[in-house]
Amino acid sequence: MARDGKSVLLIDSDLRRPRIHENFEIDNDQGLTNVLFEHAKFDEVVYKENAIPGLSVLTSGILPPSPDELLGSEKYWSFIEWAKGRFDIILLDAPPVLIVSDAAILSQKVDGVVLVVAAHHTKKQAVINAVGSLDKVGANILGVAINKMNFGKTHRYYGEYYNTYDTKDKKKGKLFGAVSKR
Repeated sequence: MARDGKSVLLIDSDLRRPRIHENFEIDNDQGLTNVLFEHAKFDEVVYKENAIPGLSVLTSGILPPSPDELLGSEKYWSFIEWAKGRFDIILLDAPPVLIVSDAAILSQKVDGVVLVVAAHHTKKQAVINAVGSLDKVGANILGVAINKMNFGKTHRYYGEYYNTYDTKDKKKGKLFGAVSKR
């Protein structure tokens, strides 16, 4: 999206096991929680990705004692509203859907959710359960991103995928139907 000329803000809202700073190889000393609690200036803690013009990254910062309370707080959503006035797209990285309530809290207030699934690792039932959990809170599931894909075995993977696809299962049809359209 940033490469297409949009201004994009990626926020690490996984306040339990943040990883965005590792992916970008940047410090996590200052970030989202510092802006919210310590009144750190956004422009001083946001990292502007030089390799991808238009992409800004806000790490999690210090970890709070109650992440779910913070993510549901007026302070957090006021910050998101402020950021919406400065960026075309805001992406929130959240913890896994089935482990803690954080993703469900976030999914109720965002425009859409993309479920991230690890190829050959995430069990089919876990994906079905995650979609069910998101459906229960009214999340707008846009589709799925498959990561950890072994491109040396792509052909075999798709063969396995199509052999196990069951069109009678409404949950799978909904999830994978969205994927096939993207």
